[in-house]
Amino acid sequence: MKKNITKKLVIVFLLLSVSSIYAQKSEVRTASSAYDNNQLDIAETAINKAIDGVKDEKTINEVNTWLLRGNIYLKIYNAKGFSKEPVKELNVSAESYMKASELAEKKMAGKNKDHKKRTEITAGLNKIVEYYLKEVVYFNKNGYFKKEKDIADKIIKIAGIKKVNVDINKAKLMKATACRKLREYKKAKPLLNELIKAKYGEAKPYYELAIIENESKKETEAIKLLKNGIETYPEKCDELIIYLSDIMKIAGKNKELIKYLETLSNKEQNNAGIISALGYAYSIEGNFPKAKTLCNKAQQTSPDAYITNLYSGLLFYQKGIEIIQKTDKKNKNIKESLNKTVAVANAEFKRALPFLINANKKNVNDSFVLKKLLVIYRKLHKWNEYIETKKQLDVLIG
Repeated sequence: MKKNITKKLVIVFLLLSVSSIYAQKSEVRTASSAYDNNQLDIAETAINKAIDGVKDEKTINEVNTWLLRGNIYLKIYNAKGFSKEPVKELNVSAESYMKASELAEKKMAGKNKDHKKRTEITAGLNKIVEYYLKEVVYFNKNGYFKKEKDIADKIIKIAGIKKVNVDINKAKLMKATACRKLREYKKAKPLLNELIKAKYGEAKPYYELAIIENESKKETEAIKLLKNGIETYPEKCDELIIYLSDIMKIAGKNKELIKYLETLSNKEQNNAGIISALGYAYSIEGNFPKAKTLCNKAQQTSPDAYITNLYSGLLFYQKGIEIIQKTDKKNKNIKESLNKTVAVANAEFKRALPFLINANKKNVNDSFVLKKLLVIYRKLHKWNEYIETKKQLDVLIG
C-alpha cells in the first residue's frame, strides 16, 4: 500500500516538474515572439517568468534565454529614450548579456562553437557601453557622482569580456574621477597611480591626483605631480598648466612659476598654453608689455584654444582692475579723475570681453570665467548679458 502511494507521489512530482519545465520553455517562446512584434511589456513579463520560475537547468543555462533577455531590456531602454534616471534597463540588459557571454564561453570551450551568438552578445555589450557613456555625461554634469562611479564599475566589468570594444583604462579614469569628486581618495589614488605607471596616454591622471594631494594639504606633492604631467604630455597639458598656475600664485610663488614656464617655453616654443600662462604670470607682476607680447604670440599660434582665450581675457581684466585700484583718490578733481579712470579701465574690460566669452563657449562649466564676465558686464552696464550669465552660473553651482 505504502509503495503504491510513494509511486503515485513520484509520478505526480514528475508530471508537475515536466509541466513546469514546459511552461518555462513556453514563456521563452512567448517572450521571443513578443520581442519580434515589439510587444515589450509582454516580452519583459514572459522572459522574467522563464528565468525566475521553477528552475529548468537546461532553460536557465541556455545562452539564448539570457541573450533574449539582454535584447529585450536594451530595446525597452531604446523605447524610453535617454532616461535621466538610474539606468535600470541598461543594468539588467548588461547583466543578461554577461551571463550569456559566460555560458557561451563554456560551450565554446566544449567545442560547441556558436560564433553568431558570440557576435550578437558582443554587439549588445558594445551598445550598452555606448549608452552608459551618454548617461555618464548627464550624471557628471548634474553632480550624480555616485551613479557615475557605479556605471564605471560596470564598464570595467564588461571590459573583461573577450572582443568587447571597451577602453578599460578610460573606465578606470572615470571611476577614479568620480571617487575623487566624492572625496573617496583611498579608492581614487590606487587607480590614478596605476594609470600613471601604465603611461595611459594623457595627462588627466596627473591632474586628478594633484587635486587630491592639494586638497589633502600636500601642495608640494601636487606641484611635483603637475610638473611631471606637463613634461610627460606637453601637448595635452592645458588643464595641468592652469591648475599649476593657480596653486603657485595662491602660494605666493608667481616668480618661481615664471622661471619654470620660461624654461618650458624654451623647449616647447610653439606651445600656446605654456606661452599664454607665462604671459598672464607676467601680468601678475605688473609687466603688461611683456604679458601682452606673449599672449598675442599664443593667440597667433592657437586662437581657438580655451587656455589662450582664458589668459588673454584675464590679462586685460587684470589690467582693468589694477587701473581702478590705483585711482588717485586724493586728487582735488576727484570726480573728473574717477571718470577718466573708469573710461580707461572699461577700455581694458572691453578688450577682455571677447576672449572670456570665447573661453566660456569652450568650457561652459567654468564658474571662474562666469564670475569674471559678471564683473565686466556690471562695469560696462550690460545688464541683459549680466542677467543671462548670472542664470548660467546659478544653474552651474546649483
